[in-house]
Amino acid sequence: MIKAHKIINLFCFLLLITNLSFSQESGFQVLNETKVLGKNYINGADIVGTELIFSDKIHDFFIDTTSHFLTVQLRGISSNGKWLNNTGNMLQYDLINKKLLWNKSISYLASSFLQCNKILIHSDNYKSYCIDAYTGKSLWDKYNQVLLIDSKQNIAIGYRYHSMVGLMNYLEGIDVKTGETIWERKLRSVDKWYAQYYINDSTLIVSNTAGLHTININTGKGWDYLTSTSRKNNSELVSNILADSTSIYLASQEQMAKIDKQSGNILWKYRFQYDWSGVSSIFMDDTVVYMVNKGLAYKSYCYDYYGKVFIATFDKQTGKLKYLTLTSNRDGSILDFKILDYEIYLLFQNKIAKYDLKTGAFINEKEFHKKIYGKLKYFFGNHIFIVNENRVYSDIAQNNSAKLHFYLSSEKILSIDSQLNVTNTSNIKDICINYLHYKNYTFIAKIDENTFVINNDGKIIAELNISSNAFLLDDILYDKRNNSFIAIDFRNFNK
Repeated sequence: MIKAHKIINLFCFLLLITNLSFSQESGFQVLNETKVLGKNYINGADIVGTELIFSDKIHDFFIDTTSHFLTVQLRGISSNGKWLNNTGNMLQYDLINKKLLWNKSISYLASSFLQCNKILIHSDNYKSYCIDAYTGKSLWDKYNQVLLIDSKQNIAIGYRYHSMVGLMNYLEGIDVKTGETIWERKLRSVDKWYAQYYINDSTLIVSNTAGLHTININTGKGWDYLTSTSRKNNSELVSNILADSTSIYLASQEQMAKIDKQSGNILWKYRFQYDWSGVSSIFMDDTVVYMVNKGLAYKSYCYDYYGKVFIATFDKQTGKLKYLTLTSNRDGSILDFKILDYEIYLLFQNKIAKYDLKTGAFINEKEFHKKIYGKLKYFFGNHIFIVNENRVYSDIAQNNSAKLHFYLSSEKILSIDSQLNVTNTSNIKDICINYLHYKNYTFIAKIDENTFVINNDGKIIAELNISSNAFLLDDILYDKRNNSFIAIDFRNFNK
């Protein structure tokens, strides 16, 4: 699957870094070279861009969209070529002025690093250090494990730390400019945060092992909705957070609930049988809340089988259960699902089953034998392109009666129609993935190959020496290579 590019806007980012050395290193250079990076087939001209070349492999990178600063982590490989080095460098580069701002030695071991706009916060051994992004100099430090920064309000939040106690059950709001605590709120530090997002300009909602919490960034005030979302081994048993203009919806291990967004009052709830609900996805329309319980528990980047596999719907206003349809446990857990015309397709390891989303009624299913197809993995979206004998590219959906496409462990893509009949089989190496649209252009690429730019007629108008991980920022196309970073200005592409 195409990974989302790493751009920072109003939210901060989190890196695994520790033991930052705050001394500026001298003699460190970033080479800035102008190179031919593609061909424009409309006018025959070379496409020229800039390549920033670093001294070591790029381990990770982020771009701040407000300052156009590129933060890069460099990390080499051991002399035997088997292990990543524990030490490396972090640097800040100004993409607009083409200038290295600072460079520091770092060690990749255990702690965290956050960045928002001009402010960087490094947390090491539960002490946080605020660093100026322009100069790399330390501005303040505080015994607090900072979790995120709100760049609009210039407030960081995190748990207070005491050397005799450890992390305390107090969440603090910190003025990023001064390091001073401006509010505190009692909230258990042992509860792992699963997800967080803003429901308005100043209110954050957090899902953790204890339930849901709203946090006003300016005051720390908010409500708590307590519900079981994990097992004793800390595996996650919870859905995504769903919200409309007045309410929030969440499926936990124990119940499906609708919560008033302002007060935190439970408007309705439906309790599940013990050990039924685990990792789930919820979504809604104007009158119904839908739930797909996948039969999974999630822990440390791994999934375990847990609970029942079912689909269910609830009346949005009253919470009344409209239906709950169980599938057979012998099918395993749901790996993915897709909805088309109020029919839901459930993807299992060796089977696809189709149900009526309005009634929960079973429609049909089809098995795909492992010896023939391999294991089913996940659905592909409508972004697969194939080429005909005239070198014209088009969406695969335009070329056959396929409704769905899914990826197999045998590195093939299988296309099926609405009756689950196979209409096409493609090798992953023979298809192109549409990963970017820009004006009237579509960017497509095969796995680990160059990018083609096609027009609305599917004809190639340019070829670029970039990967499908490339992304656009203010009309400039960026891409990462092994030890370099590429920029191509598209503002004058067709002039």
